[in-house]
Amino acid sequence: MKRIRLIAIITMAALIGSSVFYSCNKDENISSIETKSIKAKFIGEISLMENPYPAEDYLLNKEDPEEEKLDRQLYEIGLVAKHFFKDASLNRYIIENAVERANDCIDLRSFKTWPPVLKGEYPAEKIDELQKILDGTKLTCISRNPETYGKVENYIPAIFVANIENADPEKMPIFSPGVFVNEDLPGMDKFEDCIVVWCFNKETGEFEEGLMSEEMALATTSPLFIVDNASEVMIERKKGNNVGGWTSSPCSYDVVTTEMKTNYYSSYEHQINVRYENSGKSELCVASYLINENGAAHGVVNASGWHLIDKVKKADVGKLLRKWVTFCRPNAVGYSDVTPFGCNYLFWNTFERDWAKSLKNLGIATKNGTTIYLAGNMKSETNWFQFDPSIVKNNPVDFMYIFSAWSKMHNGAAGKLGVWRIQP
Repeated sequence: MKRIRLIAIITMAALIGSSVFYSCNKDENISSIETKSIKAKFIGEISLMENPYPAEDYLLNKEDPEEEKLDRQLYEIGLVAKHFFKDASLNRYIIENAVERANDCIDLRSFKTWPPVLKGEYPAEKIDELQKILDGTKLTCISRNPETYGKVENYIPAIFVANIENADPEKMPIFSPGVFVNEDLPGMDKFEDCIVVWCFNKETGEFEEGLMSEEMALATTSPLFIVDNASEVMIERKKGNNVGGWTSSPCSYDVVTTEMKTNYYSSYEHQINVRYENSGKSELCVASYLINENGAAHGVVNASGWHLIDKVKKADVGKLLRKWVTFCRPNAVGYSDVTPFGCNYLFWNTFERDWAKSLKNLGIATKNGTTIYLAGNMKSETNWFQFDPSIVKNNPVDFMYIFSAWSKMHNGAAGKLGVWRIQP
């Protein structure tokens, strides 16, 4: 009897042991991915996070085959183009040209005629190979926006300088095909919005692959060049937006009270009805500029002209969410207030932001002799939620209504946003 019990105990222990072993193995597999991902690799002054998956694994997009096709073309361009970035010889030319453009991009289609390429010692076969790929590339995307659903969007291949304000043209460049990680893969949820990048290692003579976040990109002074599907309109638009000045045209001056001047405005209710992201959360953002009565243009939350409202989970698409976020605050970035209501104009739009994509148009408006250009870093020019960019000029914030009614809900097919008056 004791022997039978002993066998039973041993058998049970074996079963438990094998179960624990299997569970541990499974956990260790995921853990090893997470551990590998957070390890940093250093190439000279550049630090990257290790990439636990092949970059091709991030390209699969069952929700949008057309978008997958676009991403694969950018990736194929990147695989060949990276061979031109083994040193800093192209840096200055790219940066000096991109900085003049509204979207910080340089058109890749003309790369063969770039003076540094003509003068440089680049393999002829690589030049021909890249030119052949570019000639056969047709960057199109099909809109998923409910108001423009099915619209075919056309883009041009370009290089986007993501950290153009800090980029040092003398330093080794970092190059990226613009591929975002798939956050739904095991162990990748901690690496939100990271992209695949390459950097040439002079010691090994090989390219090192790694991951980079927006925070890392903005912190580095090594130029970050990203293969991009750029808007031709934006790449042709010169910088120097928000130009104009004081106008003597009639303006409806309201009676201004101290209460009107000291109130500020916040968004609260928000909802997105379409998911533009392939994985992870959707970054719901606002792009906005105020034109005051003297024709001066200002950001209304910060100088950048955009701010984050919320990161919306996939399960929350189509749901009305609530979160207080400053929408417009006097004295925030240099303007006094939004009064008189009749001649201060705040134009705005909401959009899905992708930091590693170049600026796309979100609307143009002119008041008091000044024209403002709203734009956001987006993968697609139709990744907006509130207004078709063509009607932004007709929809400045109705401050008088909000002041009287305390709030106004702005409804659209792609999303909605409630703006409230806040009395200190």
